[in-house]
Amino acid sequence: MSADETQDDSKSESPDFSSYSTEHFEVSLALSDEDVAAAQDLRYRVFYEEMSAEPTAESARCRREVDAYDTAAEHILIRERNGGTLVACYRLMRRARLPAGAPFYSESEFDLSRLQAHPLAAHSLELSRACVAKSFRTMRVPALLLHAIGYYVKYHDIRMVFGCGSFPGTDPEALAMPLSWVWHHHLAPEPLRGKALEHLYEPMNRIGKDDLIAKKALHLMPPLMKGYLRMGCFVGDGAVIDHRFKTTDILLVFPISDDLIDRRYYRRYVPKDAVRNTIPIP
Repeated sequence: MSADETQDDSKSESPDFSSYSTEHFEVSLALSDEDVAAAQDLRYRVFYEEMSAEPTAESARCRREVDAYDTAAEHILIRERNGGTLVACYRLMRRARLPAGAPFYSESEFDLSRLQAHPLAAHSLELSRACVAKSFRTMRVPALLLHAIGYYVKYHDIRMVFGCGSFPGTDPEALAMPLSWVWHHHLAPEPLRGKALEHLYEPMNRIGKDDLIAKKALHLMPPLMKGYLRMGCFVGDGAVIDHRFKTTDILLVFPISDDLIDRRYYRRYVPKDAVRNTIPIP
């Protein structure tokens, strides 16, 4: 990677999310070990106690959802102003923060070689561990997460966002409608088309385009996934069954480029001057 391609990580101060906070919710980055532990506590309650995922031995011992990426990553937090209860969190891993020689979290399920070879990849951001407490899964809290990520993208001059999007359940036939919908309507162009690892690959194209029912497909999509797709996000090739988390995962790829964005919806969440490149994607 040439010097001019290397992501500028000169900003040491944390972005100020105060303008995205509301009367009822405060948005911030985790600034202490205690903040990260709170995110891990919420993830444990949602993933393992509510959704019946299978914890690792370490997570079961400490009753927190933990893994090796938490220390190097940053974490967006949303708390209730009245009482300070954490209601949502999201983990962010910029390429500049990824430990030397370590793969991205998504690489346990997807081949990212095409993405990593793309010019936008030098300024990339991986999202993972999206988590919203059950009683707060209205569009308000997911929308606050999107606003916060949009500001983070602008602050760090991110050019590409990617990560796993998860459907509840491990039966791809039960998810045939939304999987087929994103395949027919949002499949990434070749230069950005990550692919499920061969031994994990589940076909997404299960229903013909003419037989799709939009209302049914969208009903089965998590709110954050629908938001990303409306902004111009693409999907990779192939789904992966995550038996530990009891989900079906797809790869979401979002190039921050003027020629690829549905500007009207995108501008609701990302500041106007966040797009600084017009690299065309064939």
